[in-house]
Order: sequence, then structure tokens, then C-alpha cells
Amino acid sequence: MNLKKKCKISGLFVVCVFFVSSMQAQDKVTIDQCLKAYETNVPYQLQFASIDDIEKVKLDLYQATLLPQTMVVGQGTYQSDVTGIPITIPGIQPLAKDQYRAYLEVNQSITDLLNKDKQRAVIRDQSVIEKSKNSVEIYKFKEQIVEIYFGILLSDRQLELFDLSKKQIGAGISKMDAALANGLTNKIQVELLKAELLKVEQSEDEILARKESLIQNLNVLTGLTLSKENDFETPFQINGFSEPRPEFALFDAQSRWLEDSEKLLDIKLQPRIGVFGQVGYGRPGLNMLSNNFDSYFIGGVRLMWSLNPFMTKKNDQQLIKLQHTGIQVQKEMFALGQKLKDGQIDGQINGLEKNIEKDDKIIQIKDAAVENAERKLSLGTMDALDYIQYVNQADIAKQQAAIRAIQKTKFQFLKLYNSGL
Repeated sequence: MNLKKKCKISGLFVVCVFFVSSMQAQDKVTIDQCLKAYETNVPYQLQFASIDDIEKVKLDLYQATLLPQTMVVGQGTYQSDVTGIPITIPGIQPLAKDQYRAYLEVNQSITDLLNKDKQRAVIRDQSVIEKSKNSVEIYKFKEQIVEIYFGILLSDRQLELFDLSKKQIGAGISKMDAALANGLTNKIQVELLKAELLKVEQSEDEILARKESLIQNLNVLTGLTLSKENDFETPFQINGFSEPRPEFALFDAQSRWLEDSEKLLDIKLQPRIGVFGQVGYGRPGLNMLSNNFDSYFIGGVRLMWSLNPFMTKKNDQQLIKLQHTGIQVQKEMFALGQKLKDGQIDGQINGLEKNIEKDDKIIQIKDAAVENAERKLSLGTMDALDYIQYVNQADIAKQQAAIRAIQKTKFQFLKLYNSGL
């Protein structure tokens, strides 16, 4: 084979290896991958854009209130008396009692322009609160994803142990077949082992069905298309959380909104100053002694000062203070609940660690007992029921060890969830 052909074959081999490796890497699934997929999949993500749109509309509507306010007014009246002069002057007719007026008025509030930033801050605070509430709703399902993912890991471990049990029972059946052929046992002993193998296969089917159900639930939450063929990796290294729980952001946002709302109370105490202009046509115009239709113009400064806010300010401030206190209490109670839950999780982790230290020794003893039982079974000095008992005890010990190991990692993740994933 020449060098050129060798290079082509080698290149093809590398491409194949790379392709297979890529496919295998794609089949692997991590809990971080599932959590990130969930965050981008949940319907609540659409709500963030909706909140931004609502904020923009509110700011645009508020901006419109800062523009000069224009109105057109028309009126016709009949009055019981009119302004007059108690003497008769040639050429001057008494005013008619039916009067008419139509005018265009433009008002511009100076007070609102000076306080526009405070008003906008309150609108933005409301959007931040809505986004924080949305983040809290998104976060709630993360704990469920952790539970589902570790349920899948536990199912995988149980399936591995069932394979081991089937091999052990299969080895026992082979030894019993040999013993039966040599007349050292009877056929019922072989049948008992085969029945036990069927029981293990039944349990295996149940766990496999449970795993498929958990994967389906995980797909619903994450939007992924996972199957039982995927390799779900056990997270041996637990990374620290990157940010606090979204509930704390919500409490802080509510506090800022109250602080900015309190600043608006001072605005209510200010006199409302504005400029205005009015262009009109009517009878009479500005000349109250004229009985003819005429056009007119008025412009100037207007001041209005409501005294009611002075009477309600104390109650308004007290209400905001009580709301501040309520938010602070909620924040402290939530932190206390987290602390209590952390303590419970730490207690569970410590208890599991103590038992995990003993699991390896127990498994070694149980496996040695199974090996001894296999020798006796092959010699015909032990019946199938006793052998099955040894195998089951070893299987139970391994399953308990697997459950504890996975539970420990799960509780570590739940502790992270409690602090902020």
C-alpha cells in the first residue's frame, strides 16, 4: 500500500473517530444543561418582553401628559342680566343676554416638567417588580428539575445493579445445571433460580418505565428531546451559586418603588404652575361693552395650589412606612426559612455521609458471602432458596449504597437551589 493511500485511510479513520466522538458527546446530558434549557424554554420568558413593552407604552403615555394640553370649547348661554352702564350713550347698545363663545386653549404645566424624572422612576420600578415576580415563578420549577434528574440517575444505577443481579443468578443457574447433570441436585432448584431471574427482569421493567416517565417530564420542562438512550451524567463536582434567590431581588424592587413613591408625596404639596394661551371668537369678545362678535387672545401664567395633600400627607407617609416594614418582615422570614432548610439539608447530608462510609465494607462482606454461596451451590451443599437469599441481600446493600450516594449529591444541589442556582 503506497503512502498516498495510507494517508487517505488514516484521514478517513480520524474523521470517523471524530464523528463518533461528537455523536457520543451529543448523547451526554448534564443537569446544568437541563437547567439552562429550562430557563430558555419556559413560557414566562415571553413575559419579560411583554413587561418591557408595557413599560414603554406607560412611559409614552406619561410623556404625552407632559406635552402642551390642547382643548377646544364652544358654549352658548342666556343670562338673566348683563354688564351695563346706568346712563344712555348714543351709539352704544345694551349687551344681548344671549352670548356665544368658541375658543382654543393650550396649557403647559411647568410643575410636571420639573418632576418628570421622579414620575418615570416609579413607572420603571413597577416594571422591575413585575420582572422580579416573573423570575420567582421561573425559579420555582428548578427544584422539580433537580428531583427529576436525580430520579433518572437513581433509575440508571438500579438498572446497572439489576444487570449485576442477573449475571449472578445466571452464574448460579449455570452451576446448578452442571450440578444437575452430575446428579448433585434436582430440577426444582434450577427452576427456582430461573423464577428469581424473571422477578429481577420484572423489577427492571418497572424501573425502566419509571425512567422513561421521568425523562418525558424533563422534556416537557426543558423543551429538550431526551430519551432513555441518552447518557445522564452524575454531577460529582458541585459548583457554587452565582447569584442570590430572585425573591430577594423582588423585595429590593418593592422597597425602591416605595421610596420613589414617597418622593411623589412632596410633589403633591407643590403649587401647580403653568402657562396657558387662549384664542377665541364670541359675543362679546374681550370688550364687554361691545355687542358684536369679535376674536380675542389671552395668554399668561396660572397657579393652582391644593391644600388637601397637606392634610393627608401624614397618613400617606404612615402607610408607606407600614408597607416598608411589611416587606422587610417578609424578607427576614424568607431568609429565616432558607436558613432552617439549609440546616435540615446539612443534617441529611451528614447522616448520609456516615452511612456511606460503612456501605463499602457491607458490600464487600455481602459479595464474599455470595461467592461462598456459589461454591456451595456448585457442590450441591446449598439449595437455590438459600443462594437467592444471599444474592438478594447483596443486591439490597448495593441499592442502598447507590441511593445514598445519589441522595447526597441531590441534597447538595437542593442546598444550592435554596441559596440560588
